[in-house]
Amino acid sequence: MQKRKRVWRFDCSDRRPKRSPALIAVLAGSWIFFGWLAAPRPAVAADLTCAYYCASLAASCPEEVLHNVASCEAFCGHPELEALPAGTLGDTTGNTLGCRIHHADEAASRTGAARESFCAAASLAGGGTCGSYCENYCQIVVNTCNQANNADYPAGKAEYFDPDEGETMASCLLECGGYATDVLTGISQTEGLFGYGDTVQCRLHHAHAAIIEGQDSDHNYGLHCEHASPSSTGETCSDSAPPNAVNYCAFALTHCTGANEIFPSGTGHSSCVSTVNTTASSGSYESGPFQSFTDNDTNSLGCLNYWIMLTPQDATLYCAKGDWDPANWQPGGDGVCIASVSVPALPDGSLPLSVALAIAGAMVLGAAGIFARGRFRQGVR
Repeated sequence: MQKRKRVWRFDCSDRRPKRSPALIAVLAGSWIFFGWLAAPRPAVAADLTCAYYCASLAASCPEEVLHNVASCEAFCGHPELEALPAGTLGDTTGNTLGCRIHHADEAASRTGAARESFCAAASLAGGGTCGSYCENYCQIVVNTCNQANNADYPAGKAEYFDPDEGETMASCLLECGGYATDVLTGISQTEGLFGYGDTVQCRLHHAHAAIIEGQDSDHNYGLHCEHASPSSTGETCSDSAPPNAVNYCAFALTHCTGANEIFPSGTGHSSCVSTVNTTASSGSYESGPFQSFTDNDTNSLGCLNYWIMLTPQDATLYCAKGDWDPANWQPGGDGVCIASVSVPALPDGSLPLSVALAIAGAMVLGAAGIFARGRFRQGVR
């Protein structure tokens, strides 16, 4: 039988389904809307504000926030002193608000070393990008630490960089050029927030504190300007400044509240300091040199300060770690600044018989376990 040939016929008529104009409009609108959401948007003029900056810094770089967002806004938006020039949103360098906003927004999408670099620039200290440390320092102290430029500066307190005495921004920058910039390695805070050591960063930290706390009390202008001064004090910007209860209590009472409190509600600063110093003098904590600010797992005031200075970032985690009360040491609690357990020795230097027997017993049991595991492995080969 003859096979029939298959004939291919092509239908060239336009039979595509017709699309509704309304449907096309909806799809196009959706594409435009979601494209707009995904596209990066530059900051707009309304964002050149302290509120926007401080919120962005807290979201992107919590480790760089000085105490909290309210403190950041108090510094940035001082009603009388220009602590932070506005600049423009296009700034990528220079001591301006605009520069910090740029770097805080950039940090939001970065990780690792890149994020740390952007966060340092976004900080109040400027990280050497949004103005040098000395430019930031002199901007504050020249305009804050004397009566000529700050009408609220307390009478009778030492004044610094006083224009009536011929001091200028140039002379401040010259003075600042002699300050060290090598911050103690191993501290818990970032360089711009560490208020100890003979560095420009330490003096800048206290200059920030003068702006913030001076708004609550004129006395604080004088107090913190002294700390920020060229000679500073032996308890603050000095390489021999020891960790202390004063700083510990300032953080503990501010950030460890409510469910995270480690002192009863209503405890005053002086009472807190007295409690911590009494506990330390009883032997629960040891005083240490400047370098003990890097302690993080021993019973020292340095260790207490190490953890408590992290509480602005996460009060729930770090208040518990930096708890001063030995009753809350690990393993019963979460406090990590604990005394190491030592084994008492006899006068001749030997171990007590009970301790020696316990150690010997543990060694025998360990050896027996190793032998048994060896026999077991031989049996299953």
